[in-house]
Parts: sequence; structure tokens; C-alpha cells
Amino acid sequence: MTLEVPASAESLHPEGRDSATVGGLVLAVLRELAGSKGHQARFLLNALMRPAVLQRYATSASSSSLRAYVSERPEVCGALIWPYQCASWSAAERFARIESHFSVLDTAPEQFRFGTSARVLLADLTDRSQGARLILDQPKWLFREGLLALSIFLDEDRAYSLSFSLQRQGTETQVFVGGLQGRRSADALAQYRRLTHDFQGLRPRDLLIDMLKACVSVLGVARILAVADEHRYFRHPYFGHNPHPDVLTNYDEIWSERGGQRVAPTHFELPLAPSARPLDEVPSRKRALYRRRNEMLGSLFRRVQDSVERKADRHDRRVRPHHADDAQLFASIVN
Repeated sequence: MTLEVPASAESLHPEGRDSATVGGLVLAVLRELAGSKGHQARFLLNALMRPAVLQRYATSASSSSLRAYVSERPEVCGALIWPYQCASWSAAERFARIESHFSVLDTAPEQFRFGTSARVLLADLTDRSQGARLILDQPKWLFREGLLALSIFLDEDRAYSLSFSLQRQGTETQVFVGGLQGRRSADALAQYRRLTHDFQGLRPRDLLIDMLKACVSVLGVARILAVADEHRYFRHPYFGHNPHPDVLTNYDEIWSERGGQRVAPTHFELPLAPSARPLDEVPSRKRALYRRRNEMLGSLFRRVQDSVERKADRHDRRVRPHHADDAQLFASIVN
């Protein structure tokens, strides 16, 4: 069967001008799903049955962060059928959380408000590791895990990323972490070992968790939540049965190692404070190492906080623009 794609918005909502924008969102998602007629049909059916959701996105305030993002990346509306951050969330909850993220951004410092093709330099880490930088951006291939990504770059290569979104629950601003990614390449293990050595034995994934705490502290974040392993986005039925059998990382173990507590079936809560270990809990033979590590963490924490709080433009022009190869090189961390 050949799927008939609407040629214009009139086939969705002929009575309103807003439907042209809604129609554009629908067409953008259908193009994104071009490899699967079944997914296209399912999305189109959902769009026809629940037009109010897409219309709300299409008609959001012209000055809002949501409107800016949707205009640049309309594919995000595919959340009608595909998972976002947590495999157990319904479509209504996915859209509500996406809206909540941009609601927080509307009042956030300018360092959090930038176009989808931009990258923000939060810290130059070359004094610790050659070519290392801490970058905040919005890579398309990670947006199901989170609409923002905090990454360690080595020169022009993205080495490790932590994907997260912001949300508002009642009066609280919160962070929800949906992914932790490492690079799939021939030199990935060598990069991992080098970074661990250069950062006083702190693994890159653990460094990113602490730098996330520094990055979002200026927002007055009350809680940092992280998806439980059994609820990772790719476990959603959208991807079929066991779509990633090669994934070895267990998020539950990572969050627990970083002081996280299981507070709900779907997620953990991580402590807001940096993970400096008290020296009196460290064997005497390792105290010198942990003293250096704690001092390094404190220094980097303050550096990132200062960077986010400053009003200066921190866009990093030295890192190449996004390209498709990056997405193919990323896979869940296995170390």
C-alpha cells in the first residue's frame, strides 16, 4: 500500500490559517519517518485524531523558546508516536514535558537559549587534557534522550555526552537526564583512558554528571532526576523487541555509584552537591589522589558556574558544525 501524504495543510484543517503551520509540522515528521510507511501511517493517524497538540506547538508565542525550536526542528513533533526520555511516558506526558522544558528556558540565562545549530563553550579544559572542552548544544540525534546535551569534546570530536531536559513541577525547576553516551570509534577506549588519567582518575561519565550539577545550579534546580535502565527510551515498543542487544551499560548502576536513589519506578534522584569524597573515608595510600581530585572538581565546578552566570557570548566557533557522521559514531558507554 502506498501512503498518501497530505500535500497541504487544508487536508488537515481547511478552516484555519494556523493549519498551514500544523501541516508543515506534519510534513516534516513524515519526511523524518520516510523509511517506515507503518510509522508514517501511525503518525498521520495520530495527527488527524489529536490536532490540538500540534496546533498548540504551532501557535505558541512567537517570542517563546518553544516556537523558536519547533521552527528549526519541527521533527520534535514526532513525539506523538516515538518515545522521549522515558519509555513509559504517554504521548500527552511527552508533549507536556517538552513544553515544560521550553517554559524553563524562557526565563533562563542566555547561555541556555541558542539555536539548534549553535554550540556554547562552558569551559576550556585544555589545561587538564589536551584539546578538551565542555560544550552545551542540542544535537538532533540525541533529542529523544534530552533536548540539551552536555559534552566533552576532544579537539573537534564529541567524546562523551550527557543528554537532559529541564522541567517545572509545581514551583520546582528540575532536570531529567535521559541518556549518557560515548563515542563508538576505534580510538574510543584510548580516549576514555586518557581522559580518566588526565582528570585524576575520574571517569568521563562521572565528570559529566558533576559538570551538569554546576551547569544547572544557576537555574535554581531543586532536583536532578535520571531515567531508570528499564525505562530508557529505546525500550519503547516503537523500536520493536530488544532493539539494542549490544548495550552493556546499566544506568541503575551508574546512578547508584554517583549517590543516586531510586525514588520512582521510572527514575532515580541524584544529589545536587558535587561528588567530592571525604578524605577520612579514603584509605591513607589513596588520599593524595583524592585530595587532588577533590580540588580539581571544586575548581572545575566554579569555572562552569562562572561561565553560565556570565552574560558574555560563549558560542564556540572552533568546533565544527553538526554532521551526520557524529550520530553514527555514538553509542551507550560500555566502560
